[in-house]
Amino acid sequence: MNLAQLAAKLNLSTAAVSKALNDKPDISEETRQLVKEAAKRYGYSPNIAARQLKRGKTGVVALIMPPDGVNAYHTSYFFYKINVGLHKLLAAHDYLPFIYAPTSAEDELKQIERFLSEKVVDCVILTDTHNNDERIKLLHSKGLPFAAMGRTDDERHLHCVDMDYEQMTYDAVHYALEQGYQRLAVVTFGDDCSFGWRIKEGFEQAISAHGLAPDEHSIHVMPKHDGVGALALSQLIAQPTPPDFVLLVNDDVLYSALSYGRRHNLKLPQMMCLNSSSEFFDFVNPCDHGFEVPFDELGAALGEAVLSAIKDPKGTKPYHKLVPVPLTPLKRRTL
Repeated sequence: MNLAQLAAKLNLSTAAVSKALNDKPDISEETRQLVKEAAKRYGYSPNIAARQLKRGKTGVVALIMPPDGVNAYHTSYFFYKINVGLHKLLAAHDYLPFIYAPTSAEDELKQIERFLSEKVVDCVILTDTHNNDERIKLLHSKGLPFAAMGRTDDERHLHCVDMDYEQMTYDAVHYALEQGYQRLAVVTFGDDCSFGWRIKEGFEQAISAHGLAPDEHSIHVMPKHDGVGALALSQLIAQPTPPDFVLLVNDDVLYSALSYGRRHNLKLPQMMCLNSSSEFFDFVNPCDHGFEVPFDELGAALGEAVLSAIKDPKGTKPYHKLVPVPLTPLKRRTL
């Protein structure tokens, strides 16, 4: 049933029915209740497409996944889980998010250009942000609303959401030292990866705050590629005094390190990872404490960033949210 049919059933004008359904003030409470009860009884649902067209919107939001390739398994699962909270919040505002998975960085830029030229989306969500991000510069210059999952060096006009990696890294270092570990190391991503560098800086600050001095042997900034964990562990083990506690950027790197250690029958240091999104993590996690990513909260916050970007595409009052992820005891599951 459409709006006109509902109005005919009630012998009211379509304008009156529309006002009642949208809680406009210039309609009586009696008529409002009459219309809403009839809408429920007759199964009326609003034509979202028509509503968006009237507002000059498409009602579509594009979540662009990191390009296919290195760490694709980890990142795809991460963003699919975030999409649950994102979809729930945006759907309540008549927006439909869809996920686009580019095959390469070049493909991603081409798709963004298409979004710009064809005006098929109201907002773009960028992921895997970089400190100096060309995509952000492009979108700012063209005026297409966008939000980002992740920070950059310049956030003055950026609507963005991120996890508080600095606090997470500090908590991990504090936990390790309290447990009696003395030789700490971190394995994180380089390649201008925003969260990778924040982990590095957070580790340096945490070590210094505890009266220790980080050096080149304790900080391993690695390019994103398969086998990062194995390569990093081989380098750490080869040191004259190997670390006894290693903080890893994500569970993908952890799996690679564990696999390498077991293949070579190595005595492994205690390992903890910051980002864990795999359903298999609980089966292999070597540490009894860690960080459980709040996917629903991140998704809802990202939805708020999208709504802010649509209302304020120039970012005059940008939406920033750092989501805390506390260090907690983790359950271990067995097959």
